[in-house]
Amino acid sequence: MTAAQAIAPALQPGRAEADLLRAMFPADCAVAVSTEPGDPADLFDCERAYIRTAVPSRQAEFAAGRACARQALRDLGAPPYAIPADAHRAPVWPAGIVGSIAHCPGLCAVIVGQRPLRQAIGLDVETREPLKDRLRAVVATPTEQADIARLRGRFACDPYKLLFVAKEALFKFTFPVTRQFLEFHQARIRLGLDGGFEAEVGKSMRFAGRYGVTDRFILAGMVA
Repeated sequence: MTAAQAIAPALQPGRAEADLLRAMFPADCAVAVSTEPGDPADLFDCERAYIRTAVPSRQAEFAAGRACARQALRDLGAPPYAIPADAHRAPVWPAGIVGSIAHCPGLCAVIVGQRPLRQAIGLDVETREPLKDRLRAVVATPTEQADIARLRGRFACDPYKLLFVAKEALFKFTFPVTRQFLEFHQARIRLGLDGGFEAEVGKSMRFAGRYGVTDRFILAGMVA
C-alpha cells in the first residue's frame, strides 16, 4: 500500500479509521473506535474519581476511551474491567492485557492484545491539520528534517504532523516497559512511503510501525 493509497474513502463516522487500524495491526489485536463523546456516568468509581476535577470535555474524552477499551476487551472475550490511570496518566490494564488508548478532537481509538502473544502496543491519532511551523524543529531532528525535505510532496499529509504522530505512538509503545519518558529528539523515525516507519531509540532499540491517513485523521501504531 502506498502513502497515497493509505487515504481511505469517506464512510460512516469512524468506519474508515477502524478499518485502517485493523489493517495496520495483527488480527489477534482488537480494535475499537468512537467519534462520539463518552458519558462519565458509565465509568467505574475508580475511573470517575480520576477525572473528578477535570473539565467536562476532558471527562467526556476519558469516558470515550474507557468505553472503547471495554468494547475492545469484549472482542477478546474479556469481561468489562475497570481501567484506572496510574500516576503518569497511563491506563492500568487488567492482568494479561496490553493496550493503548488514543484520542484527538472527533476521534477515540483503542487497540488491545493478550499476553504472551503481545508484549507492548502503542497507538496515536491526530487530526490532519499541519503541524505548526514553530514546532517542526521541536519534533524533528536535523536528520529527520533532511529526510522530509528529500521526500517532500510524496506523503498523503503533512510529513511533520505524521512524524509527530509516529513518535507519540513510539513513546506510548515504550513507556509501559521502560517507565521512562522520551523527548522528541531522543527518538529517530524514518518514514516510509508504503505506510511503514522505522524507529530508533538510543543505539540498541529498533522498532517498526505502521501509519495510515483518512480524510480527517492521521493514525500510527506499533505492536510487539
